[in-house]
Amino acid sequence: MTALTRRPFVVLALACLLPPLLAACLAPPLPPAETPSVLPVATAAPRPTLTPTPPLPPGFSTNPDRPADPAARAVRGGPPVRLAPDPASPVISGLYFDAPLALLEEKTGADGERWFRTRLWGVLDGWISAVHITLEPSPPIATFWENQGPVPTPTAPPSAELTLDVRGTTNCEARLRSGLGTDWRVKNVVPAGTTVRVRAWQTDEEGHAWFSVTAGEASGWLYSGTVDLAMAPAARAPAAAIAGKGMWLPQPLLEMADENQLVSAARSLGLTHIWLEAGSSAGGFYGRRDAARLLPAAHAAGLKVIAWLTTSLYNLPGDVELSLEAANYRTPDGQGFDGIAPDVEQNMGADDVKAYAEITRARLGDDMLMVGVVYPAGSWLGKEHPIHATLARYCNALAPMAYWSDERRAYYDGEAYWYVNQVIGDLQAVVGRDYPIHVIGQMYDPFGRNGAGQFSPTSSEVRAALRAGREGGAVGVSFFQWGTATPEEWAALRDFAW
Repeated sequence: MTALTRRPFVVLALACLLPPLLAACLAPPLPPAETPSVLPVATAAPRPTLTPTPPLPPGFSTNPDRPADPAARAVRGGPPVRLAPDPASPVISGLYFDAPLALLEEKTGADGERWFRTRLWGVLDGWISAVHITLEPSPPIATFWENQGPVPTPTAPPSAELTLDVRGTTNCEARLRSGLGTDWRVKNVVPAGTTVRVRAWQTDEEGHAWFSVTAGEASGWLYSGTVDLAMAPAARAPAAAIAGKGMWLPQPLLEMADENQLVSAARSLGLTHIWLEAGSSAGGFYGRRDAARLLPAAHAAGLKVIAWLTTSLYNLPGDVELSLEAANYRTPDGQGFDGIAPDVEQNMGADDVKAYAEITRARLGDDMLMVGVVYPAGSWLGKEHPIHATLARYCNALAPMAYWSDERRAYYDGEAYWYVNQVIGDLQAVVGRDYPIHVIGQMYDPFGRNGAGQFSPTSSEVRAALRAGREGGAVGVSFFQWGTATPEEWAALRDFAW
């Protein structure tokens, strides 16, 4: 999702390929290799300045807010906020570098040093030593795309043959081949609408998926883009797990936090769910240990926890297995995630997205919540890579990243409302008004040194985003991310009744 956690997976690949479907449907060339360029994913894609039309509902401003300067910021090293002004007091949580703090009271601690009372996450009072804060504002920095150089495209070797037992239907007249790829002999031409039995799948040298099938008396390989796997439509009931207010929780922050204090804060904020960073294509399922801590505490408090996965889709078998590993994970006392959220913003090649989504759904079954994290359908990336309808076939809900603040200027609440409302409307035009949409809003500064800075959204923008989500028909709104939100943003989230 962003460049704000310490993982190196924060890249965006723009897939610039002709649809491999054409190659398999009677056109002989092998699907071309992808040659995506790479952009950052810390912010929404650049777009024109927002113009709030049609007119906004009553109660919104047309004058930009000036973000309040925080009283202090955390220094490097994960400085701890403690329950009492004492270095031996239990830690509520460590802080990200540059995390903004409101200082409410000063006191001399048991160690003779200066301590300040602060309100962590908008609801928990704690104490931080004066040596762990600075009064200097963090300087803005250039975003990744402003300093972008050539970045190599990730590659993966051809996979082994992988078992998959499901029926499918050809969606065009397709060539059944004796081997994996268009260099192999054509054994038969399979008419569109033919039911086939898929026995296995495999990726070729360029990372595209192929199905080993039986079609009548013949057997061979069909390109995955020519076959739609048969399965029941994704159930809508599990989407209730992401209704209401939520927050995106990076794994490095949870490592520094007391999980019981974090869950207590979530309840006081009125959250219903947490999106926990759990794994990535590059790092695998690295969130196992933290999930073992958070899941029991969260479930005991009635909170749902969704596994947030950064799936690059450059290694389809690896991403399918990552998704299954997270979905099937159980704590020692038998608790699991309430859903998975694959983040699809790197390789957005239509057939690769389809293959990942339908194979993952076929392996998961119908009961597991799967939420596709996507760029807004109306953004230039969403228009260039219209994957939303495909993902909607296999996911229970879609979560567009509605990050409205992407320029070095003050925004006003009307802009935030209009943008979030437009994101919902654009996606509804693709997937229908009844399909579950969960909006991801913004609580970070895209130009900040560590995601925190003077261009973070204001409290009025956060309230406007929440209102737009509720009034636009979204099932819920969550914010990226826990760790960079300002005191004013936390207060706005806390005080908004969903």
